[in-house]
Amino acid sequence: MGKTLHDAEQDRPDVAAARERWKADQASLDPSKLVFIDETETNTKMLKTHGRGPVGRRVIGKPPFNHWKTTTFTAGLRLDGITAPFVLDGAMNREAFLTYIEKMLGPTLKSGDLVIMDNLPAHKGDKVRALIEAKRKAPLPAALLPRPQPHPARLRQAQDPAPKSR
Repeated sequence: MGKTLHDAEQDRPDVAAARERWKADQASLDPSKLVFIDETETNTKMLKTHGRGPVGRRVIGKPPFNHWKTTTFTAGLRLDGITAPFVLDGAMNREAFLTYIEKMLGPTLKSGDLVIMDNLPAHKGDKVRALIEAKRKAPLPAALLPRPQPHPARLRQAQDPAPKSR
C-alpha cells in the first residue's frame, strides 16, 4: 500500500477545529455561489531527462539555453464551469494576484459569491480580502480553506469533457 502525506499543521487543535467547522458548514452553502480559485504552473526546467525511442537510437532533447521560463495559469471554478482564466508569464505573487482579482475575477463576481482559495501566500492579506469584498459587493468574508485544498489537477479535470454515459 502507498504512503499519503498530510501537512503536520492539520494536527494543530486550531486547524483541526477550523477544518471541522468548514466541513459542517458545507451543507448550508449554495453551490451556485461558490468560486474556487487555483493555480497551476509549468516551467521549462521541467524538461524530461529520459525518453523512449527506437531500439539502438538515442533520444535527443534540447533544453532552452539560459531561457528558463515559468508560466502560471489561474482560474476560478464554478458549478457551471471555469471562469476568469488568466495566464501569467512568471510565478504568482501578491501583486499579480491582486491584478488577477481586479481585472479578471472581480468583473465575474456577483453579490453573495463565496470565493474559496488555498493558503498560497499571495492569497493572504487584508488587501486581497478587501478587494474581493469590494468586487462582489457583499459583506460575507472570503473563505480561506485549510490546506491541502484544490489541487491543480482539479483545474485540468474541469477542462476535460464530461464522460459520455453509455
